[in-house]
Amino acid sequence: MTTKKIFLWTAPRCVSTAFEFSFRTLPNAMVFHEPYNAPYYAENPVKDIDMDEINSATTKMSTYKDVEDALLRTYSGKNLIFTKCLAYTLSGKFDTLLKDGMKDSVHTFLIRDPTKAVASSFRNFSSPEAWSKVRHNGDLGFHQLRDLYNFVKENITPNPIVVDADDLLENPEGILNAYCKEVGIEFKEGMTRWESGSMKTKEFIEQKGGHAESLKWQENALQSSGISKSVAHSDVLQEVESFPDEVKQCIKEFRVVYDEMYKFRLVLRD
Repeated sequence: MTTKKIFLWTAPRCVSTAFEFSFRTLPNAMVFHEPYNAPYYAENPVKDIDMDEINSATTKMSTYKDVEDALLRTYSGKNLIFTKCLAYTLSGKFDTLLKDGMKDSVHTFLIRDPTKAVASSFRNFSSPEAWSKVRHNGDLGFHQLRDLYNFVKENITPNPIVVDADDLLENPEGILNAYCKEVGIEFKEGMTRWESGSMKTKEFIEQKGGHAESLKWQENALQSSGISKSVAHSDVLQEVESFPDEVKQCIKEFRVVYDEMYKFRLVLRD
């Protein structure tokens, strides 16, 4: 049985966990949640920050070699391996994707309006100082996502698939159906819906490192019953007005990256 390997690369707070949950509804899929986090933060700790606050870590995969071995393994009854990763956790190691067994993977990208992504990130940290330390460590991830997109475009496929989070939230079934066609798998009715709380499985908690604190980053997704819109854009804009200038400048900086990738997003055709 041939196994298809799909990566969804993204930045923090881009609705990626809900996207991932769609694939957890498929019985033939082995799904990995941000497996490169643990080895990345082992090599790049953020000084004076509780790592549980930012690190969802699969404790059984503590090195990059561990992750690679897990992604290349055969799993009984599974012919699809879907891996959701934060692009910054592969910084400096993009060549990993060109190794035997990895280079036949399908690489896709999920982007989000930086006003929404950065606002979501900022409000989840315990203090503006904690957010700032992570921001300066490079872990908000927009630049690395663009860099990885360009690497894939130059070395693996000329037209990597890009999904915009707002498009996904506006039309979950339409976008996910189109995405499945692009990556060469069958879309299943009901992929965008699930029972509230049903994704808080033992497997998911283990992939988060088993830390209750780290689960707070996925709290809304874990309580959800599917992919759906939540906060209106106008409400976010009003919220951002009260944020520190550093946050506003970050949004402005990331918008340049977002606009570059937005031009290549998946668009539904009539």
